[in-house]
Amino acid sequence: MQAGDKYRKGLESYNAGRFEEAAGLLSEALQERESSELWNDWATALFLNHRPAEAEAGYRRALQLDSRNAEAATNLGALLVGCARPLEALRCLEGLSDQAEVVESLRALCREALAKQRRGNAPVERLEHHLARAVSTQSGAVASLLLRTMALKNAVTALAPAQPKAGAHPPKLIPTIPAAEILPDSEVVELSALDSTEENVTLYELCLIVRLCRMQRPRTIFEIGTADGRTTMNLAVAAGDAQAFTLDIGRPRVGARFQDLPVGSRITQLIGDSASFDFSPFFNSIDFVFIDANHNYEYIRRDSHMALRLLRGGQGTMVWHDYIGHWPGVMRALNELFASQPALAGMNHIAGTSLVCAKVSNGFAVG
Repeated sequence: MQAGDKYRKGLESYNAGRFEEAAGLLSEALQERESSELWNDWATALFLNHRPAEAEAGYRRALQLDSRNAEAATNLGALLVGCARPLEALRCLEGLSDQAEVVESLRALCREALAKQRRGNAPVERLEHHLARAVSTQSGAVASLLLRTMALKNAVTALAPAQPKAGAHPPKLIPTIPAAEILPDSEVVELSALDSTEENVTLYELCLIVRLCRMQRPRTIFEIGTADGRTTMNLAVAAGDAQAFTLDIGRPRVGARFQDLPVGSRITQLIGDSASFDFSPFFNSIDFVFIDANHNYEYIRRDSHMALRLLRGGQGTMVWHDYIGHWPGVMRALNELFASQPALAGMNHIAGTSLVCAKVSNGFAVG
């Protein structure tokens, strides 16, 4: 099916109220051809499927491609109002006039919410009544689909995340850059254990991870997901005298690659499930974090939040593996973190790999 056909079918599913199906079809269309209009429609389908963080990232990508897309800007403003972020919403709605009455209604809600915040009152307001009144004066060609649906379906009050449809891969929201943009060719490294298993990163990915580590000259490294320890060993060797910590569940051959080598004296193998592991003894003491453990959405979210708290002074380098369609949980979690965590706004996907990296200078996660 061509991108245009997927787009049309996605809109048909959307108009029929099958938002999850619509998001999957629009996602597939985006993989082949991206446009500001398509990003806006995809984000709207996701928002109505109760996935606001990804929807926010989609609207922002739509505006990145076309800053004059008034519907995307209005939709983003409405989403931010619904998420009790009125100041951000006001900034987003600045300069909009194509949907003047809808926009002015949203601005009024923002001002009211900000006034309540100043008085110390929680801005928990339903938007349906206000939006229904605002939208009722607009023609179908002008009024935002998102606003109409919010007014009719109480979408703002149902923001719990939902699991994505099986087989529908999220598009990549994180910018893709060539490795040369962040890694100078002068950074030479030596690699060991070149043979790999299905759990290991590729040789090219290993080279890039090690170069990123060596470039930072970390004093401490923390790896979430040891497997046989191939990456752990190479990171520890490249970082010189650095102390490395690596966490995995207790299983056969965990850390086998480094256990009998001299570098093993600088590697501490930790045993536990990252979902319940107590990271607090390592908070504010790590310079480089590599995340490649359980690829479930909830795990990636928690592991990443913990990693931000690990960073010494909120600064350091974070690297994730498997940002690829085969692992939709990883893609969805990293897309949301990119959109919602200011400390991770500089995340980049390295071209030709499934690696995402971030140089963090203002860490400490929230949410």
